[in-house]
Amino acid sequence: MHEFGADRGLLLLKALHDAAARGVTLRILTAKESIGGDNSTGNSSLPEEVKGLVDAFPKQVEVHCWSATGWYGGGILHQKIWIFDKQHVYVGSANMDWKSLAQVMEVGVMMDHLPSSSLLLEDIQRLFDVWWLWASPELPVDTSTYFSDRFQSQLMVPSWSQFLPKHKRIPDPFVRARLEAHGNIEEQIKAHFGASPQQTHAHMFVAAAPLEATAAHSRAFDEDALVYTIRNATSRVSLSVMDFVPYSMYTLSTHAGSISWPALTDALLAGIYAKRGLHVRLLISQWQHSNRQMFPALALLQQQAALCAQFRDPCTGKLEIKVFHVPGWDNTTATALKEAKWPAYTRVNHAKYIVTDTRANIGTSNMEWGYFYTTAGASVNTDHEPTREALETLFNRNWDSSYAQPLNTTSVDASL
Repeated sequence: MHEFGADRGLLLLKALHDAAARGVTLRILTAKESIGGDNSTGNSSLPEEVKGLVDAFPKQVEVHCWSATGWYGGGILHQKIWIFDKQHVYVGSANMDWKSLAQVMEVGVMMDHLPSSSLLLEDIQRLFDVWWLWASPELPVDTSTYFSDRFQSQLMVPSWSQFLPKHKRIPDPFVRARLEAHGNIEEQIKAHFGASPQQTHAHMFVAAAPLEATAAHSRAFDEDALVYTIRNATSRVSLSVMDFVPYSMYTLSTHAGSISWPALTDALLAGIYAKRGLHVRLLISQWQHSNRQMFPALALLQQQAALCAQFRDPCTGKLEIKVFHVPGWDNTTATALKEAKWPAYTRVNHAKYIVTDTRANIGTSNMEWGYFYTTAGASVNTDHEPTREALETLFNRNWDSSYAQPLNTTSVDASL
């Protein structure tokens, strides 16, 4: 795999090995489902690379595994957060996999040299500590089921969930551990950045999913953060994501069938219908694992957006949708007739972000129901103008490239 860039992953693994050898403490949080299923325990079930670190440096490397299946009946740990020396932070779409470093398009935000007094740094550390505690033996699985009126479904949630009636909840363990967020949508963190051409101030908050990771909703819920970003736009919304669907794509042990989830499509349509001249652009990825129903759903959204222009008092908002193809996207899975040219699960734009004329949201989640209700995710939200501008420049580059084609010229059968 060297020809495809696997050496980049080896360099990262060596850097982790060298750090542990220097005495650096490594805390690695991963998904139990990715190491052999919900019943896997012990270091023997860890991926070879992680097990090698633990075996070589048992005092320096600690691993916690979180089970979405155990807590929700489905889902996975999908957020990607790195914190270094309580100074540097990365949040973004990249998996801890060489393919994300060499064969997949990713977007993240890196914050360097944050002062030890930074509320933003402490806030992100608290979010990591929420998950570290949640994946520890100190917090054994304790769930309840309830019928969601909103989703018309029977759902399983942790027993401290705010979706449960108050008299049926147990105390929130993250509030008890004093891991409440420092900022949210209503009270954002005032941050100071000096890396821009001139020192700039900004308002920021870090959102999380599922809701039960928000320490009694002291932290913004990730779904709310995306909707907030869209609603605060005045002239343009640009959204780039791998999967964008108004329903659930994955099965749950407590519910048979899909779940309708119009949160983002409703927010987009509301803006197109009500805000004069609002220009919405969706850049959606296609690869060999795209959901079968995604492109018909996008076509329907496009029709709904166009409908308001036909009213007696027509709206002036506009929706454009393009599909992004990384060359080789359709040749990553071997068949009986041919070998794959590229490694499996590669050749895709995996980024997840929204940038408007006023704000930026850079996240770790695809835009599908399960990523907000059963899966661990996070996003950085800010009005920091240099960040917003850089993200919009990146979006425009991809949008204007030959790799992005209008939805109505894309063969939706190609992903079937």
